[in-house]
Amino acid sequence: MIFGTDKRTLINFSNFKMFVHAIIPSCVLLAAILTLNSDYLVDHAQILNPDAKHYWLMGENIFRHGAFSRSASPPYIPDPLRTPIYPMFVGFVRLFFDVPATVYMAQVVIFCCCVVIMFQMLNLLWDKSVVMPVITCFIMIMNITFIGSNFTVMSETLHNLFMLLSFYFFVLILKNGEFRMRDWFLSFSMLGLATLTRPAAQFVVFFYAILLFFALANINLQKSIKFILFGIMSYILVLSPWLIRNQLHFGVPKLCFIGSNSLTYFIGAGIYQLKYRIEMKEAWAQISKDYEIKTYAEVANLHGSPVSKREYKDIYRRLDKVGMDIIKNNKRLFLISSFMAIFKSHISHMTELIAAQLNMEWHGLNKDAILHKRYLDLFRTSKGDNAVILIMLFIYQMAYMIFCAMLFMLGIKYIMYNRKIKLALKLAVLGLPAYYCLMIAMAGVDAYWRFRIPAGLLQVFMKLTSLITIG
Repeated sequence: MIFGTDKRTLINFSNFKMFVHAIIPSCVLLAAILTLNSDYLVDHAQILNPDAKHYWLMGENIFRHGAFSRSASPPYIPDPLRTPIYPMFVGFVRLFFDVPATVYMAQVVIFCCCVVIMFQMLNLLWDKSVVMPVITCFIMIMNITFIGSNFTVMSETLHNLFMLLSFYFFVLILKNGEFRMRDWFLSFSMLGLATLTRPAAQFVVFFYAILLFFALANINLQKSIKFILFGIMSYILVLSPWLIRNQLHFGVPKLCFIGSNSLTYFIGAGIYQLKYRIEMKEAWAQISKDYEIKTYAEVANLHGSPVSKREYKDIYRRLDKVGMDIIKNNKRLFLISSFMAIFKSHISHMTELIAAQLNMEWHGLNKDAILHKRYLDLFRTSKGDNAVILIMLFIYQMAYMIFCAMLFMLGIKYIMYNRKIKLALKLAVLGLPAYYCLMIAMAGVDAYWRFRIPAGLLQVFMKLTSLITIG
């Protein structure tokens, strides 16, 4: 059931209380922004991230000009890089109040819904007591990365909602071992919406199919195959309008072309950064020169002038080939780059972003103080001293990450050695975060906190199992 009064339903009093608790940290950050930098909530010029600017513009173009485009003026050239759900969400929310705060408030509500869904799933997996799921969700609520990202025009929060809904119904299927068409349709269709929000989720469907077959084939082989095919068709049904659109505009039925871009100008650039000890922009220029291909800026700005279907195909096929060549010729550096991306994204903090939200400036750490063991000068840099509130925020994030890393490792141990947990459920809980970590590797050596958000959301399950072990 979805609606009802007992704890097996999504909408009940316990979940409402969890929703109220989940909104408190966002209210604290909102109050701070209102006090120190209220313009951040109403002035879209303060949206500084390039991706966020594109989402804001595309939302406007969809609802005001009927075009899925990053063009700021006519002609509105179809965009090949983005998927549709988040720009549509931004555009729709802007119909009510055309200020960034509208998007931020909507995302705060969505985040609170994510906490409720997580709480419900944890109750399904641990039905002995509500204490452990409550503590685990409070750990999630206190994650600054989740809270701060709600106040940016970025797709992570909405992606997490669809991914959690998908995983909720997926857990229902595995937990109950039942062939209820509604659960299968909702799990796979929500996965489709998650994929159309962030294409990083596009290969999860194969993971789902393999796990469900492995878990349910011994119950009813024929029915398992039938329902898995039904689920995959539900997933494809959700994606098909967008695939058809891209076939018509660009001659290729792909979700988007960001993967080709990432292969060369993020994975490939990461390898070049390690190989030649240069910065990312220098790596972009070097790759373009070595392989005689379009520069990163030219590829990223293909929306600026009309391009034929053949040109699109040639450009992105060439990018795929160049990216694979760089990886094949530098396998060791590729592995190092991938490990660095995963590691850096998980230790990266968002103090600089929150500083911008509060109209402050984060000067970073004084590296000389570390080298010379003058730890009292750690937050005093040549650019100036960091604000006390930002120092406290930085220290909290570091302590939180260390604490969660310990819980994560303990959770893995518990899941692997607990014979009561079904093997398929073990693979699901461990495998999905591992999958998203592989997606992080595509960001290259300059990966940061944004890329870990989907993986961090799913790692909450390991924190639950850790608390169960401690308890």
